[in-house]
Amino acid sequence: SRLRVILQGLSWSPRARTARAFETREALAAWGSFGEAEVIAVLPSSAVSAAPPGLAVHGVESAGLFFELGRAARLAASLGGEVLVNLDESAPWRSMIPVVACAHSMGRIQASRWGGALRRASLGGASVVLLAEDVPDRPDLLNLRRVPPIVSPAFHPVAPEVRLDVTDQPFALAWAEDETSWRRLLAAWTWVDASLGDSVMLILLVPRATSVDLVRGEARRLGIEASVEPRASGDEQALSDLYRRAGAVLHAGGSSTAQIYRWALASGAPLAAESTPEAASILGPAGYLVEPADTRALGAAALTLLVEESVNQRLRELGLQRAAAYDIGLAMSRRMEILTSVARVILP
Repeated sequence: SRLRVILQGLSWSPRARTARAFETREALAAWGSFGEAEVIAVLPSSAVSAAPPGLAVHGVESAGLFFELGRAARLAASLGGEVLVNLDESAPWRSMIPVVACAHSMGRIQASRWGGALRRASLGGASVVLLAEDVPDRPDLLNLRRVPPIVSPAFHPVAPEVRLDVTDQPFALAWAEDETSWRRLLAAWTWVDASLGDSVMLILLVPRATSVDLVRGEARRLGIEASVEPRASGDEQALSDLYRRAGAVLHAGGSSTAQIYRWALASGAPLAAESTPEAASILGPAGYLVEPADTRALGAAALTLLVEESVNQRLRELGLQRAAAYDIGLAMSRRMEILTSVARVILP
């Protein structure tokens, strides 16, 4: 019989417009279409109707400290689960069934420093902690197992040569999930705007509608409002379409997930970003990396990607070569091997 896997996704909200929320849905969709296990996702009741097709779902009315207090583990056992997979970086301190937690880069944004520390401390209760094989090591974690990252095929281009439609206005794309990010991106974009004007747009994806007005106000102050379009990100299809059509992808400041780099690689969009251990590890030679907070250098990198076709093409090809490792079947099979071995262990 197939292994019964319980996914804990209580932190996911379909109304959230962060990159992390898109990544969680991406993972839920991958598990929902994976036929080698019987998968049930435990989600907030408000998110049940938005769950990916084909995914069995159990709704919970109030999440709160649900997972940290171990109630999710008891629920998973009551649902007949043989292993509990937490899609966030935490684990119950005690569980009657094995727990597999999903770790993230040290650089991701934490909603709360103490909350993040609490969750990381609880990882001692996990039988195994999964970490993507393309990010730096996490020496703070025990029982670590490396796995291929899950990247949706929706981000893959139809063919490497398929690029921006000539009827569309050229644009660069960037996530701006906090104020530091969008301020640095706008400062960098002044160098692009000074050379190209509004012939190329910067589309800034922000997590909430209130951020749109703040970004517009700062763009107006900098005199670049004609070439900047802040917007709250849409659904997965709209997001993947933006990545595939972008002339370049930019990144500055923090992010809720490393997927922003992988989506760029997978879609064949050349990326300019501030250099961090995470960015360097994932992008390798396919990224145009500059010193953190050096907005002039980031602006120069963005301009180079937009006007120097040879550089654009070279980074695009290098990115697609690295993205060839994003095999969804392999990513899920590796996870299944680990889950099967963990489920066989009898807990004390």
